[in-house]
Amino acid sequence: MKPLILVVEDDEDLLYDEILILELNSFEGISASNGQEALDKLKSMKRIPDLIISDIMMPIMNGYDFYKIVSSDPKYNTIPFIFLSAKSTPEDIRFGKYLGATDYLTKPFTEYIFINKITDMIQIHDKQVKIQEELDKKLELKKKDLTDRTKYLDPKESTQLLLVFWDDQLGPNLTHVYPEIKKDIFMLQKIALQLYNTSVGLYGFHGFYGAEGIHLKIANLKMDGYIFFDAFKDEQMRGGQQVYMIGVISPHIHYLASMRLKEELAKISQDLKQKKDINLEDAWEAVLSCL
Repeated sequence: MKPLILVVEDDEDLLYDEILILELNSFEGISASNGQEALDKLKSMKRIPDLIISDIMMPIMNGYDFYKIVSSDPKYNTIPFIFLSAKSTPEDIRFGKYLGATDYLTKPFTEYIFINKITDMIQIHDKQVKIQEELDKKLELKKKDLTDRTKYLDPKESTQLLLVFWDDQLGPNLTHVYPEIKKDIFMLQKIALQLYNTSVGLYGFHGFYGAEGIHLKIANLKMDGYIFFDAFKDEQMRGGQQVYMIGVISPHIHYLASMRLKEELAKISQDLKQKKDINLEDAWEAVLSCL
């Protein structure tokens, strides 16, 4: 089945060209001339698009408003979303990414860049879907092992920051948890190992050397998770790399929050690479500010 792409663009000529390029490169394209028309088509489509590409400046409903509606709907908020626009100042790009769009492509663009951007986004999304499916299968925790976190209204009382390092003898090793809830340690250890092993098992160590974040649902806990893989050089480790995972578990991590978390966890990762001491409380407070 060909990947399905929803393209939202008010310039008829450009819209025609984009759909044609997609079809010539083994994609199926659906077109809309503004955000409202795109929403109407989304609701009537039997198949959810694999990716959405949207212009920003459009009549009736602009791209920003369209994105906000899509990203707030649980049925659609995991669809990769690319803004396509002539608005190319750093401020425009930052604003688009602040909203949570997966990426931002400026006009004019070449067919090569257009197709490669789409292909990369779909591959990353498919990877996350596979990891989620594997995690759902493997993470079989008994209810008696779990703290009932649904009773907490304040994310402060149920959001935890995890740090897992790969050990050549022990495998994935949960080295830090903040805040530490003693009765949850065994459960968190199990979750951390499953998150780590599922991800690396599917894609190998090398699949995460590029600093990659993954947004997941932890169904048994009724919680969300966001995990960030990275590595730094260490000749004493297998392959000359120390691979690690920074994770966040919280009652709800919406799509925009996951984008903010990626930036925050990247900062923590950079400190790890520079061998700086990590103040877990400060890092946890920074994580909370993203949610």
